[in-house]
This record gives sequence, C-alpha cells and structure tokens, in this order.
Amino acid sequence: MKIRWNRLNRGIILAAVLAMGTAAYVIGDNIAFKQKEPELKARAEEIGRALAESNVGTNREGIVRNQIALVQNDFLEGQSSVMDMMSGMSMTKSDMLYQLNNEDMFSGGYYNDSDEEVSVDSEVYAVKYDVISSSVSKGGPTSAYVTMDYKVSYDITGEPTLFGFDGYDYTTMYFDSNEDKSLRKVMTFTGSVTLTMRPDGDTWKVLSAVIEESGYPDIDYDGSIAGGESDE
Repeated sequence: MKIRWNRLNRGIILAAVLAMGTAAYVIGDNIAFKQKEPELKARAEEIGRALAESNVGTNREGIVRNQIALVQNDFLEGQSSVMDMMSGMSMTKSDMLYQLNNEDMFSGGYYNDSDEEVSVDSEVYAVKYDVISSSVSKGGPTSAYVTMDYKVSYDITGEPTLFGFDGYDYTTMYFDSNEDKSLRKVMTFTGSVTLTMRPDGDTWKVLSAVIEESGYPDIDYDGSIAGGESDE
C-alpha cells in the first residue's frame, strides 16, 4: 500500500508541475503577443494607406504595376482561415493579383442615351486615409487578426477604378447622373476590414482580408475644389 501511495503522490506532483509549466507558457505567450499589438496595428495601417494612395495619378499602367508590386510585397500566399470564410468575402493574394492582371475588365466609361459607351477622363489627385479604431486578437500559433475601422477620401475627377483590400471598386455606380461623373469631387468611404496577418521573417504580412460592406460613399462637389461645383 505504501508503494501505491508513493506512486500516486509522484503522479500528483508531476501533474501539478506540468500544469504550472503549461500555465506559465500560456501567460508568457500572451504577454509576448500583447507586446506585438502596436507593431501589428501600425503595420496594418501602413498597408491600408499604401493601397489607398497607390490609386493616385492618371497613368493606369504605372498605377497597376505599383499595385501589383504592393500586393506581391505585402501579402502572403495561403488559404483563408475558418474565421475569414465564415465572416464573408475573403480576399487573398491570388484574388487581388487576378483582378490587377485583368484590369481591363474594370475599365471606366458609361453609356449615353444612344447606348454608346462614352469614356470619361479620370484622375485621383490625392488620398487621405485615417484609421478610426483598431484591435488585435491572436489567431493560430503564428498568426493574428487585425480589425481596422477606417475612413478614406479620394479627391477625383471622372469615375476612376479604385483598388483596396476588397479589390477593385467600380465608382461609376455611385453617381446620379453622367454630368456628375465629369465633375471634380471628394468621395469618402468608411468601412471595416479584418486582416489575417502572419510574420514573414521580421515583417508582418497579410494572408487574407475580409471587408464589411460600408454602403455608398459620401460625395462632396465642393465649390472650393478647383473644377468642382456646389451641391446648391
């Protein structure tokens, strides 16, 4: 009986030691992850701003080349996570590169009363990208989720195709009349994006992105903008 009690005591002690070791590891891992949160938030904002600002200009070939380079550098190949697939439309590196390499499918233009396609000169003059709030949560052993609520404003003429985490946005659908398309205006989008991020060496990169629908943008035909007109 003495031997059995000794074995039982040793088992209890071993189990307690293992439990304490596991708890210490989990606590240490959570502390280490918490320390990475500012870096993850800053990195997610950096990528979002770079994508938004990549739309500036009129040289479509140059713009698309730059956007392809951004996606190649800041995104990783991989499958969407379970969270992504359950949350809605998930954009991966392959999805984004497909759209960029088939840019002609997203060209601008509209149809007049005679059903003839009319092209509009389009330009993005400037972009203002703001993160309203952001949060970070742990994903798998090496991944993290970063959710950003953002606001991005485009100073534009025409009806440019705008590229972001959800791929191309065909802006012509947002204008009430063909005349509005040719005016200079500021389009402001608000929305939320959840990025699955994973380290690639010393740099965090995006594995996939899920955008929550933000609805129609605010459009301001501000008379103070050269070439614009007032709503009144």
